Amino acid sequence: MSTSPVYLESAATTSARLPRVSPLAWTAIGGMLAIAASYLYIILEFDAPKVLLTAVAVLTGLSALMLTGKRWAAIPGLLLVVANFAIELPLLTGWHMHDLETARATIANLIVMPVATSVVVWSAIAYTVQSYRGACLELGKIGQAGIVVALGAVAGGSIIALMPQYGATARVSQAAVDSLEPSVVMADSLFQEEAMTVAVGEPVQWRVLNADNIGHTFDIDGLGIHMTIEGGESGFLMFVADKAGEYTFRCKIPGHDKMKGTLVVQ
Repeated sequence: MSTSPVYLESAATTSARLPRVSPLAWTAIGGMLAIAASYLYIILEFDAPKVLLTAVAVLTGLSALMLTGKRWAAIPGLLLVVANFAIELPLLTGWHMHDLETARATIANLIVMPVATSVVVWSAIAYTVQSYRGACLELGKIGQAGIVVALGAVAGGSIIALMPQYGATARVSQAAVDSLEPSVVMADSLFQEEAMTVAVGEPVQWRVLNADNIGHTFDIDGLGIHMTIEGGESGFLMFVADKAGEYTFRCKIPGHDKMKGTLVVQ
């Protein structure tokens, strides 16, 4: 009786044939998916430009690329995340920073995005360096501590952002604001008033109406005025200009560069 030869496949051979997804790779994947999820939330919640869906799709695809176990798999995602943060940085230090009343937007823009970017940059660089050096791709104690700090930053920042805000701030009801005649109107992604004039030292009360179906900001950097107004809504603004001169008011959202005008204080 003849028997067919039995070929035993070693564990080493099987493991060489299957790509190994290291802890560093999973960390980078988690960071990229967190950024993609933030963009997806912003698109759905705030009617952001749908072109951002491309960024979501690309980030998801580059995350999947890392599952192949290729040594260079983290490099495309790293480059995209760094480029993305370079674009986002002026927004983080600009109008996002003045939109803290919207807790969920604060969490997405000012907490999740920067923390996830830091995680991706660190883990992707470590993954690439160790892959090409042939070293063991492990997180190590420093990496584990970094993940704990990152998750703590997101959790702690989110809790603070969602906490009720108390203080002596007085608010004007939306009904009262809507009863006022608009002083500034945003429509067709333009300011209908190209120039406004106020007197030095005189209290100014404006209703700023956003007649578009997308959000805009109203910013006068020289006077420290920063407002975010969702589409179809109004904002109420009170200020006193103590110094004569000309100030530019504008919308700081990227792509809205034509939305600007001049405030003359005399």
